Amino acid sequence: MGNSSGPVACEVSGGLDSSALFAVAAELQRRGEWPAPDTHGYTLDFRGTGDADEMDYAQAVARHVGKEVTEVAPTRQALAWYEDWAGRHGYPAGYPNGVMGLGIRQEARRRGSNCLIVGTGGDEWLDGYRTYYAEAIASRQWRELRQRLQLDSREAGIPQTCRSLFRYGVGPLLPARLRRAIHSVRRGRSGHDGWLAAPMRQRLVQRRAIQSADDPIVARTGQRSQLLTLNGAFGLLARESEERLCAWAGLEIRRPFWTGGSSNSHLRRPSACDAAAPRASLCTALP
Repeated sequence: MGNSSGPVACEVSGGLDSSALFAVAAELQRRGEWPAPDTHGYTLDFRGTGDADEMDYAQAVARHVGKEVTEVAPTRQALAWYEDWAGRHGYPAGYPNGVMGLGIRQEARRRGSNCLIVGTGGDEWLDGYRTYYAEAIASRQWRELRQRLQLDSREAGIPQTCRSLFRYGVGPLLPARLRRAIHSVRRGRSGHDGWLAAPMRQRLVQRRAIQSADDPIVARTGQRSQLLTLNGAFGLLARESEERLCAWAGLEIRRPFWTGGSSNSHLRRPSACDAAAPRASLCTALP
């Protein structure tokens, strides 16, 4: 991830994933094992915006590794900018919460970087899935199920745990046709498709039929949701938009967590495995 003729740019949001990657890169550079000439950290400055303000965490990482993390204001574009972008390039610019990082990309390029390391994939592959309910029921591991329910009830409360048990325990074990029928009813009630023109709604129905989470033959129930993470339409669109925005700024985007090794390891790991274990391993590199 460190091969570059210029300094490698790293997003440092203040969260575990991007911060850990920046810390590892800085440590490798300190040891003389980092092939790039330098590593530059960047973070979005959300001071004064409540929960979005993670500047204290980003600064703590900077102090811990002994490297500066450049603060960049979030990019806020008017609706006309998105319309102009789509007209010029023939595809959407992406969601505002993706475009807000454009300033980091432009600043990194201005300072000589030609690649950007991001933490995408950490949330997807290092977190667990509550489909461990379904797997415990399917394998009749009643003691395991009871322990999980007790732990989740203490963490999230009994009402939320009961909803999760139905959604992630009973739901995935229903016959495929019944699951599809339930999803169809839920989509109809949401009204989310109503703003689309009739031809677009028809294409959407066709796409949903092609990309069905029920089609793959899986060894474990939990792998359905994992495969949807890998191939889901929203994730594909978000990553493609991110790549295009980076390329437009003159950077190659790199996602160390979103690799074949990460996804294969996650698919092999049972849902009931402790989701905190992979996360805890990141903390050794952080303050």
